[in-house]
Amino acid sequence: MKKYFICLGLGVNQLNLLKKINKEINIIAIDKDIKRNIRISKYYKTSIYNLESIKQICIELKEKNFNILGVVYRSSGPTIISAEFIEKFFSIKRIDKELMKCIYSKSYFSKYLKKNNIKNLFSKTIKKYPNKNKNICILKPDAPILGKANVYMIDNKNIYHDKFNLCKYESHNNKVNISKYYNGNDISSFYLVFNKEIKLIANTQEFNYFLKNKISSIGICSPPFNISKKYLLKKNKDDKKIIKLFEHFYGIMSISSKITKTNKILPYEINIGLSGDKFADEIYPCIYENSSLYDFEINMALLQKKKNFSFSSKKFAGILNGKFFKNKDKFKPVSYTHLTLPTTPY
Repeated sequence: MKKYFICLGLGVNQLNLLKKINKEINIIAIDKDIKRNIRISKYYKTSIYNLESIKQICIELKEKNFNILGVVYRSSGPTIISAEFIEKFFSIKRIDKELMKCIYSKSYFSKYLKKNNIKNLFSKTIKKYPNKNKNICILKPDAPILGKANVYMIDNKNIYHDKFNLCKYESHNNKVNISKYYNGNDISSFYLVFNKEIKLIANTQEFNYFLKNKISSIGICSPPFNISKKYLLKKNKDDKKIIKLFEHFYGIMSISSKITKTNKILPYEINIGLSGDKFADEIYPCIYENSSLYDFEINMALLQKKKNFSFSSKKFAGILNGKFFKNKDKFKPVSYTHLTLPTTPY
């Protein structure tokens, strides 16, 4: 019987992943736009966010006895709803309902961690703009469609009704998320999860600042820049507690946290797969030469074949304002801190 992967989306990131898939496995692609010159066995023209259309496609594939191995996708946000549905429909136990909701909604992830007695950067959704806001807060879409397209710092001196609406329109669930501002560092950690074993791939640091109250991302590096190893180890230990909550998951998972100036570690975002394009495509190949995250994603997350690899590297890689650095001494993110206050998590 022929084997198939369902590919959600045919953007550049997905195409890079498809190139690594063995030709013996067929690809069923779902996207609004047809891409030429790629190996596709079957194509459905529809939005990957259109769940009703996705359901009809799955029904058709099951009626025709297609052997579906898994779902290929490289984006966070609303796509996770379609991915979770497809896996459940074809009896693939990997993404459960709770994990899907935590990836999809910032506020749900916060509530889920609180429910499991795990400290986190508390956030919630609001229905209208907070006119009597006393503290500096961060306003953002609760279920973002375009990543960091609309993330704003607000305070009691300014009125940002227009920013509230921008966040709402860019949120797939039409909800606006609000959280307290924390001064500190944004650290994302990537893990390989397989057969209940959790391996740290790398810790990364993202450099975000607010320019005229709107978020601006200027770079990323691994390992993090001047962050105590003690607190990175504590973060990794806390992350593993979170990962263990999703007992059926296997593949690549990342957890982002704020390490505050008072050394609190506050998780605020969770993703699966090859999210964080610059890490997978630029940072990882530099710190782990002759190795590819694509191979791990395909073999372990999709084919469930274990690959032995030791994720231990002392190499540095960073990107700052589009420039690539291999020498940590020449990497100077502190020179950009004059822009405004460091970002709160997103």
